[in-house]
Amino acid sequence: MTTPSPATTSGAAAAFTAAAAPDASRSLRFAASSVPWGWVWFLVLALGSLLAVVTLPFGLGLLVGLGALARQGARLERDRIRSQLGLDLPDPERLVTGTWWERLRAGTADPATWRDVAHLFALWPVSTLALGAGVLWCAAALLGVASPLLLSGDPLVVIGVRIPYGVASVIGVSAGLLLIGLARPVLGGLLRLPQQVAVVLLSRPAEELHAEAHQLSRRLGHAERAALAERSRIERDLHDGIQPRLVVLAMDLDLARTALERGQRDRAVALVQRSHEATKVLMRDLRNVAQGIHPEALDRQGLAAALAALGNGATLPIGVTVALADGIEADLQRTAFYVASEGITNALRHSGATHVDVTVTGDAAEVVVVVTDDGHGGAALLPGHGLAGLCDRVAVTGGSLDLDSPSGGPTTLRVRLPRHPAGRPEIS
Repeated sequence: MTTPSPATTSGAAAAFTAAAAPDASRSLRFAASSVPWGWVWFLVLALGSLLAVVTLPFGLGLLVGLGALARQGARLERDRIRSQLGLDLPDPERLVTGTWWERLRAGTADPATWRDVAHLFALWPVSTLALGAGVLWCAAALLGVASPLLLSGDPLVVIGVRIPYGVASVIGVSAGLLLIGLARPVLGGLLRLPQQVAVVLLSRPAEELHAEAHQLSRRLGHAERAALAERSRIERDLHDGIQPRLVVLAMDLDLARTALERGQRDRAVALVQRSHEATKVLMRDLRNVAQGIHPEALDRQGLAAALAALGNGATLPIGVTVALADGIEADLQRTAFYVASEGITNALRHSGATHVDVTVTGDAAEVVVVVTDDGHGGAALLPGHGLAGLCDRVAVTGGSLDLDSPSGGPTTLRVRLPRHPAGRPEIS
């Protein structure tokens, strides 16, 4: 963007634009529009806060409303910064549900909320200070340069000292020229002050970004371990369960062929019949292996149907309750199914339970999976066991796992899976 020449502009705006950085016109428009906009927000927040304090405890509801209003105002500010300055300041995601008191507590504990409020409070005074200081700088420079005309040939008296007209004129012009020479960095800095304050307050702190990067790195490590454990499980199921029976099936078919060659038709029929039954069992077991990788019903009919099918195939009664909000992410549904499947498998193999209950609930903030059995308890997250493998699978989503299994039972496995905010990539 070209800087307009002082010859083609007039007034303080010309001095601002000519003296500042190449994007001075953008900064000037932003600072100028921030004065009335910031004044409105300053009044609303100041008066609203005062009213909330005066009317306590009823004012707590007003504070909740002010917090929500400040967050909306910060979103509008980000849109204004994007349109006027071309800067993209992503809005930190906030997934807060519950009662108004829970929302108040969550909003109060969220540093981003306080940064939003601080920005809206600071918008008017900072913009006014920047523009006022810039105008005063330009006025002082113009007065200095024009001092020979303003003095009208009379001596200047300063603190009782008479300064001759010529000397005063030289001092005034020199000071004015000095201010003009420094105008570019000074006015540029003043113009950029409101947007720099906005960037500092509306951007996510570097420490927060570093912490998130570290968390994502850990989650990727958990994902790698979970994938390796899943591959090892599939290899073990195929090698220890499916492969030996395929060898037996091939041997039976070979014996049947030999029996036919020798005219032993009845023996051949018996062997083929046994091979047929073995094939059906193998097909069922292969479907079970495939279910462990990715259940077909999960894609076709959803999580509730997939869990119901899982319960129908179990050897003991399985109670399934699913209450999910719309739009639950596919990777969370897969993880929820895997958690339920592993919890049921653990109950069948080790707990001696007679009944298992699976409950899956989900709202805008999280998905919660609870698997409870009435077995003898004593379950633990031991390395190399199925439940321990769940930890990596759950950690991939940023969730948490809690196992409560006292001796004598019952055993309760509770997993919380946070919802993925819009725009955040899924890791599966």
